[in-house]
Amino acid sequence: MNQEESQKRGLMDGLKESVTVKLIFISTLILVLLIPSSLINSLIMNGQTGRTK
Repeated sequence: MNQEESQKRGLMDGLKESVTVKLIFISTLILVLLIPSSLINSLIMNGQTGRTK
């Protein structure tokens, strides 16, 4: 293994163990999953207002 491969391996190991990277990934995932939830809530609200008319 040469020096460049060793540095890449070290960087990847550092990313796997990094708490900051994990927190950013989890936060992004939560935000992405909230989008469909808000769309479903919007559809439910539209259905309820249409039913009361």
